[in-house]
Amino acid sequence: LRVSGLELASKPLALRADLELATARVDLRLDRAIVDFASLAKLMPDLPLIGTMAASGRIQGPISAPRGQIDLQGRDLRATGEPESPTLALDGVLALEPGTLRIDLSAQGLGPTPLTVKGSVGLAAEAGGLPAPTPASPLDIRLAWAGDIGPLIILAPLDDHRLTGGAAIDMTLRGTVGQPSATGTASLNDGRYEHLDFGSALAFERIEIVANGPNIELKPFTAQAGEGTISAGGTALLDTAMHYPFQLEANLQNARLTARDDITANASGAIRLDNGSTGMQVFARLKTDRVEMELVDNLPADIPALAVIETGPIPKGRKHEAKPDAKSGPPIALDIQIEVPGQFFVRGRGLESEWQGAVAVAGTAAKPVVNGRLDLKRG
Repeated sequence: LRVSGLELASKPLALRADLELATARVDLRLDRAIVDFASLAKLMPDLPLIGTMAASGRIQGPISAPRGQIDLQGRDLRATGEPESPTLALDGVLALEPGTLRIDLSAQGLGPTPLTVKGSVGLAAEAGGLPAPTPASPLDIRLAWAGDIGPLIILAPLDDHRLTGGAAIDMTLRGTVGQPSATGTASLNDGRYEHLDFGSALAFERIEIVANGPNIELKPFTAQAGEGTISAGGTALLDTAMHYPFQLEANLQNARLTARDDITANASGAIRLDNGSTGMQVFARLKTDRVEMELVDNLPADIPALAVIETGPIPKGRKHEAKPDAKSGPPIALDIQIEVPGQFFVRGRGLESEWQGAVAVAGTAAKPVVNGRLDLKRG
């Protein structure tokens, strides 16, 4: 197969290349390939980025062990629909050698220090195929960066979350693709987390993650949560056979969990998350310290979601929509008990009341089983 003078001059893709593919050899000369993400977003509305990405270079040699280099250049990269998004510039090189892919990437625009990814990944080729990483491929990659975490969070698809603070990461991954090990640290100093929907906020001096081989540790820390605190810590294990198990524990002392116009809630107790090969377990023993619920007079109008069932044949040109797989992923088992000793106030629309009781949640996150009751204490 030989394609000479392949050229495409349009948006979202501009391309100029030559390709020769024989039984056992490949020769790709990529003079230019430019993707305009803003134009591509018209075809893919959920695309998270806008800006442009360009690539050029040449790959040639035996199909099972080609050599060459592709140069990458990204410009004006921003999060879609985020006016406060930082504008990034990405420069990098992907170099192919027999049995190895070398990576050298650098992103500017996240503060005075560029985010860098450098290292190599081993490659292996099956008979007659192109080389690709396998679980046994050697891994040696270093990620380094320091700066304000806020702009980086804006780039992530976390619409209801805000995180600020001074971040620093210097982490090296070694071992193999199937069994990696990590060495280094990632930290966040003088930080603040906000959940915009719940109105909750946490302020902390330092959160630090330390990696030592297969062991990952979230160092114990305490965060201010309204009038109270949340203390947490945890461990994880880089073990593919065990599905990367982790354990996270948190203790609440009169912690403010939500602060909205219609409800505020403080609680104390303990929460533990255990994740293993059979799924995740959520264990919690909580006691509400004070809850105030306001029955607001003018609630915003909600547009109801209607379940539509179509009958008859599907119109020509329309495909059947795939139903979500309810069994996908390991189960999340629940063991949650919430004690409400009082100080649970419901007010508004002529009502002034205080409630007490207890609620237990069992089953799984997909099929929770809720039992309990709340009784009127006064009102």
